[in-house]
Amino acid sequence: MALTWLGVRVFFNRFMDSTTVFVSVLFVNVAALFLTDFFCSVDGPAHLYNANVLLDLISGNSKLSAFYEINTIPIPNWVSHFLLLTFRFVAPAWLAEKMLLIVYLGGLAISFRLLIKELAPNNISFSFLVFPFSYSFLFYLGFYNYSLSFIFFFLSLWVYFKYSRSKIFQFYVLLGLLIALTYFSNVLLFVFLGFTLGCYSVYETFYEQGKTNSINWKHAILKLGMLLLISIPSLFCFYLFCSSVTFFATGESLSFKELVKWIIDLRPLIIYSYEEDALYTRIMGYILMLLMTVIVYKRYISRTFGLKKTDVILLPLLLAILLFFVVPDSSGAGMMSIRYAILSCMLFIIWLSTQFVSVLTRALIMLTLFLSTVLLVNHVSVLHKLNKDAVEVYSASNYIQEGSVVLPVNLSEDWMQIHFSNYLGIDKPMVILENYEALVGWFPVKWNANRPNFLLNGKEEIEGVQWITNRESNVKREIDYVFIYGNLNHYQDVKWKGLTMVIHQNFKLVHESKNVFVFERINL
Repeated sequence: MALTWLGVRVFFNRFMDSTTVFVSVLFVNVAALFLTDFFCSVDGPAHLYNANVLLDLISGNSKLSAFYEINTIPIPNWVSHFLLLTFRFVAPAWLAEKMLLIVYLGGLAISFRLLIKELAPNNISFSFLVFPFSYSFLFYLGFYNYSLSFIFFFLSLWVYFKYSRSKIFQFYVLLGLLIALTYFSNVLLFVFLGFTLGCYSVYETFYEQGKTNSINWKHAILKLGMLLLISIPSLFCFYLFCSSVTFFATGESLSFKELVKWIIDLRPLIIYSYEEDALYTRIMGYILMLLMTVIVYKRYISRTFGLKKTDVILLPLLLAILLFFVVPDSSGAGMMSIRYAILSCMLFIIWLSTQFVSVLTRALIMLTLFLSTVLLVNHVSVLHKLNKDAVEVYSASNYIQEGSVVLPVNLSEDWMQIHFSNYLGIDKPMVILENYEALVGWFPVKWNANRPNFLLNGKEEIEGVQWITNRESNVKREIDYVFIYGNLNHYQDVKWKGLTMVIHQNFKLVHESKNVFVFERINL
C-alpha cells in the first residue's frame, strides 16, 4: 500500500511539473479564443478600430487625416496598438485580434513560468496559478495594454534574477528594453517594476552582503546607477506623459466593506454576473488563503521565518494592497481599485509560487485550475451571444462607403456593447463619432485639432443625441450615416423624437437587421 501511494505521489508530482501538461493547459486557454469570431470585450472594438485608423494614417493615401492624427506624446498604451497595427498588415481585423490575444495568453504563461523556474526551480507546478488570472475582469473589459504589461513585468524580473550577477552589457540592454516595453504598456506596472527592482537591489546590497559584514559599496552604487541609467529614457517619457495629460478624477471611492468583499470573493475573476461567478471565485479565494496558511505553517515548524530573497516581493505586494484600500477608484484613468486588486493577485501568486511545495499544495493548485476552467466555459457561453451582435454590427459596414462620417446611436441595454459601433470601422476607413480613445489623450490616435464641424442635417446638436464635433472650425461636414443598434423597439421612444424627425427629412434606410438600422444621407 505504501509503495502504491508513493507511486501515485511520484506520478502526480511529475504530472504537475510536466512542461507538456503546462502547454496543454495553455492550448485550452488559447483555443477558447477561437470559439467565437470576435473576443467581445468592452474596449476591444475601439482598439481594433483605432488600429485601423493608424493603418490608414500611415498608408500615404489617408482618407482620415483630416479627422485624426497620431499622438506624438510618448504615451503608454502603445504596445497593443502597435501589435494590432503590425498584424493588420497581414491579416483582417478579426484575425489580428486573435493574434494579439495569443501573444498575451502565451506570453503571460511563459514569462510567469520562466520567473518561477528561476526563483524556485522545484516549485514549477505553481506556474499553473497564472492561468486563472489570465482571463481577468480587466481583460474582458479590453484593457489589453494593462494585461500585456504583466508579461514585461515578469520578464524584467526573470532577466534581473538570471543575469544581474553576470555584469554583461547585453543584460542591461535587455533589461532596459523590457522596462521601456513595460512603460509603453501601462504606467502603473512601470512604477511598480521600478519599485520592485529597487527593493531587490537594496536587499542584495544591505542584507545578503551584510551577512558577511562586508558591503561592497562601489558595486552597490554602480548597480543602482546602471538600473537608473537604463531607465532614463522610460522615465523621461513618463515625465512627458504626466506633464501633458490631464486626468479627470471625481474622487469617487468604494467603501472599505466593499473592498474587503472583493478580496474574499476574488473580484478580479468575476466578469458578467457577480453572484454566479462568485460561487466559483470565492472557493478559489479560499484555496489561495489555504495555500498561504499551509506555507506559513510549514515555515513556522521549520523555523525559516527569516527574510529570504523570495520574500522581497512582499514589499510591492503590501504597497499594492495599501493603495487598493486608500486610492479612490476614480483616480487617474479610473477603475483604480480593480487595477490594484489584479496587481495584488499577481504579486501574491509570485510569492506563493516561491514557497513550500507538496502533494497538498499541488492538489490545491489543480483544484483552482479546474474551477477557473469551469468559469471560462461559462463565460464563453456569454461571449457567443455578444459575438452574434458584434458580427451583425460588423456586417453592416458593407452598407457604408469608405471615408464616410458615421453617427452611432446606442440603444443596447448591455453594458458590454458600449463601443460596439466601432466594429463598423475595423476593416474599412471611416469616421465614427463615438471614439473615446481619440478624445482622452492617452492613446495613439487623437482627433485632429483642425477637424471639421460635424452637422446632422445642418444642425450642430439634436435633443437626446451627442457627438464629437469642432464648433470653432469654419469647415462644415455633414454626417453621412446614422447607425442605430441595440434594442430597436426603443427607437420609437419620445427621447428620440428629434432624431427620428431629422432622419425622416434627409435620410433613407439602406440596411435593416435584427438589431441594426443603417440610414444614409439622401444625395450622398
